[in-house]
Amino acid sequence: MLAVVVLKRFLLKESFCKTHYPIRFNRKNQMIYVYQVNGQVLSAPWTEVFFTRASTGGAIPEWGIDGHILAQDGETVVNTFSLAVSIAGSSKLLSEYWEFIRCYMEEDCVEDLAELVALCPPVENRRESFTFGLQYLLKVRSRLEWIWMPMKLPLALLAGVARWVAMQTSAIPQWPQAVQDACVTEPDDPVNVSTANNPRHLWRYVLANEAREEYEARYARQTAANNRIRAKLAERYGKKMA
Repeated sequence: MLAVVVLKRFLLKESFCKTHYPIRFNRKNQMIYVYQVNGQVLSAPWTEVFFTRASTGGAIPEWGIDGHILAQDGETVVNTFSLAVSIAGSSKLLSEYWEFIRCYMEEDCVEDLAELVALCPPVENRRESFTFGLQYLLKVRSRLEWIWMPMKLPLALLAGVARWVAMQTSAIPQWPQAVQDACVTEPDDPVNVSTANNPRHLWRYVLANEAREEYEARYARQTAANNRIRAKLAERYGKKMA
């Protein structure tokens, strides 16, 4: 029954749409560009969007972040979009996700933030492949989760096929020229966060089975970057960052 529900959801809800609905945060001009489900692009100044946590409720709620565009009265919501995050259970990780975006738009620590990104989905100007879709569905955080793999794999394979069909029947989103012009990357930009920086052995990464030296190198790099960010924020705001 669960397998049928998963298949139906992907085939009927996700097919014949867009492969994904990207959001662009432009640090330089302090604008947000949102590719909406209706195909229109919503543009809004960063400082004029009211962000809040959103929950589905229930025994194990899923938490996300919604951005609200308000009318001139500062209370009436005229448009809403959701960030690409959904966390089940505790909302603690939500704060970390939000702080990453806020720091990108407001703080002088972009190069350190780039060090924290471990994986970029290969979907820019192309469709997601079946292999990556399966990797995304099977991703685990530790080897302890391998115990659930015999149950997880059949569902992931079924969902992976439906996901691939949805990708093949959906169109790749195209930003309007005005947005592309506003978001041109400088040729000498020292920060490059893209699929070119993804882990070399992606299967080993998603299954938490990287070589020890690879894992330790990334962990050390991310920890050092995180510590530098905390130090900069503490210096700016005059208090120790938790």
